[in-house]
Amino acid sequence: MTAEKAKLCAPDAIFTQRQADQFTPWDYMWPYSMYRDVCVSEDGTEIPITICQRRDAYIQEATDFEAQPNSPKHCLIYVYGSYGEVPSMHFQLAPYMWMIRRRWTVAFAHVRGGGELPGWADQGRGETKIKTTQDFIACCEHMVKMGYTKPELMVAAGTSAGCVPIAAAMNMRGCGLFGNALLRSPFLDVINTMIDPELPLSLAEREDWGDPLNNKKDLDLLKQYDPYYNINDRVIYPGMVVSACLDDDRVPAWNALKYVAKLRHQRLRKGVDPVARPLVLRVRSSGGHYFWGETDNICEEIAFLCSQLDLEGAGKVLNDMDVMTHMHNLTATGVMDHEDQQKIFLKWDNWERERIDYHVKLHNFDWEPNFRKVKAEKEPFFWVPTDKELDQKKVDEMFKAKERDARESTRSGAKTGSYGKPSGRNIYDEERKS
Repeated sequence: MTAEKAKLCAPDAIFTQRQADQFTPWDYMWPYSMYRDVCVSEDGTEIPITICQRRDAYIQEATDFEAQPNSPKHCLIYVYGSYGEVPSMHFQLAPYMWMIRRRWTVAFAHVRGGGELPGWADQGRGETKIKTTQDFIACCEHMVKMGYTKPELMVAAGTSAGCVPIAAAMNMRGCGLFGNALLRSPFLDVINTMIDPELPLSLAEREDWGDPLNNKKDLDLLKQYDPYYNINDRVIYPGMVVSACLDDDRVPAWNALKYVAKLRHQRLRKGVDPVARPLVLRVRSSGGHYFWGETDNICEEIAFLCSQLDLEGAGKVLNDMDVMTHMHNLTATGVMDHEDQQKIFLKWDNWERERIDYHVKLHNFDWEPNFRKVKAEKEPFFWVPTDKELDQKKVDEMFKAKERDARESTRSGAKTGSYGKPSGRNIYDEERKS
């Protein structure tokens, strides 16, 4: 490989995993592609986007009902853009490989405020922090304009401070940019968090968000994009999964709770259909700030997306032509023999399908939380009851709970685990109508 061809692998280039002399035949024959695209933000700055998809994502599949090889696909766009950090693009099997194998496009928006380029962090902090949101909006519009996806097929995902540009974009554009959002340990009430010096990171993060307690200019700037402060009735918000842990030591859980409570009042005023655009709040008493990155928790979000986007879900029979072609290439070039090929294929088949599909089936929203927790903790992936679980007393309690749930669902007409139909007078509704 010449120096010219290896420019992508230079130390100052972004998104490279290894240097040119470390490439192997595995890299060249891998059936997935990962490349960089560029969009133009509101002020003319070029914003990089890393795009990952199957190489044959836009080729007609034999199992497709209609011939639509160039139609927009589902897309997950991830953003962070704070503290000069670069978002991890480690391809864990859930959710990225699960999505890419199903012809999704996975995009990472490298907005200002992150650390991907020289001076990138300084251009998206303090007085210029709103540029992070403007860059993210430009990235979403670019993905639609270039034909990768459509707004109703796009899902925005963020963690912690990465939820600020997502929620701010929703306040500005509603569901016109993306149809669903996944907010994990979200930082949503920026003003009220930063004016409290007793909180763990308020003083340390004033360089990024400003000092609204002592500086009126910083307060006015935060009011332009603060997610909680700017919830409004002008837009309709997309479906969301908001996740928080009560023992989060970095972002207080009341950020998510206050945001969801205020958003529910907005949805009530707008008459939003809770089935078409659900607002799901997941709260755990313990787990910490990084709890929602675990596989079984991400699979809950995949189950939510399967329901929202009407996907085939865990039971879809995939076209494994990509894996078979990959195995053939590796065998033909002598990189592996037939025995290795079988091992690799079994590794993909068992790990990707059985584990993730098992968790996705497990975390559909009709299951009772107690059974979900019991089964999710089992190893191996197939539930084998222990002697303690086979205790007749526990079995009787399980059946009694099932019978009680059946009686309640018959009486209220609701699914197990929901609040059912309201009984008695709804005084709040009567006062609102009068």
